Amino acid sequence: MKKTAWFDVACNDPDNGLFAGRTNAIHYRLGNEYIELEADCWDGYAFAEGDDWIRICRRKFKVIETKGWVGNWCWDGYRMTRAEAKRFLATLKASGNWRCTHGPSRWFDWFNGPEPAHHDAQIMNDLPPLVSQESSKP
Repeated sequence: MKKTAWFDVACNDPDNGLFAGRTNAIHYRLGNEYIELEADCWDGYAFAEGDDWIRICRRKFKVIETKGWVGNWCWDGYRMTRAEAKRFLATLKASGNWRCTHGPSRWFDWFNGPEPAHHDAQIMNDLPPLVSQESSKP
């Protein structure tokens, strides 16, 4: 079993559902619930995607799977390994441009707190359960 994490990113134009190249909201999926992250400005930040990667905060992150229009046409979903998910979350926190607006209290306090992204390794290990998926090796 391979541990993975899903992130839904509001990166599509709300008028037509086409990829817009910007995002102002990211949800970390927890079954039917989310940890919600919001940008500190309405216009959001540059966001790009490729066949097996996404880019935000001038960093690329490897993705295993992409799904369009998750929830509604404003959102696309991206699945990452647990290690890449930790790097992704640490990058968003370190940028200072994102704020957790909904999630478990301890995680909310850590993400919005003054500690550096790498400060509390235990918080990253205490992330809500990640989705278990069978490896899709042929």
